[in-house]
Amino acid sequence: MGRSIDRDSSPIAWWASAAAGRNYGLGITGGWTNILSVYTANKQLNWIGAEVLGIIIGAMISAIATKEFKLRMPKDPKTYLQVMVGGALMGFGAATAGGCNIGHFLTGVPTLAISSIVSSIFFILGNWTMAWLLFGRER
Repeated sequence: MGRSIDRDSSPIAWWASAAAGRNYGLGITGGWTNILSVYTANKQLNWIGAEVLGIIIGAMISAIATKEFKLRMPKDPKTYLQVMVGGALMGFGAATAGGCNIGHFLTGVPTLAISSIVSSIFFILGNWTMAWLLFGRER
């Protein structure tokens, strides 16, 4: 059976983060903030920004290699509105929860942070609720 990528990369993330002067593990929100600050405030790209770029580039390489790469937009305005509102709610949730779902799941829960455990419970409940509303209930 294969080893979990989360278990393998988390210690490296803590070490790389501490070496960069940021004592925190895996996450995505900080990477996006860093990428934005590279272009808006002329700051340097740090390891968490490079991690986010690596995720994007790696996903693109994988999609191209499997011939599944395709740029697309929702054709239905209702779907586009749902995606935009959902994205805004996720951003609001990340701001009020003190971090994104990746940071809470992969960094906060393993360190038994109460805020991460509570946030993770509500991430799961919110996802299940929306999946049921969009796909599971009788129409």
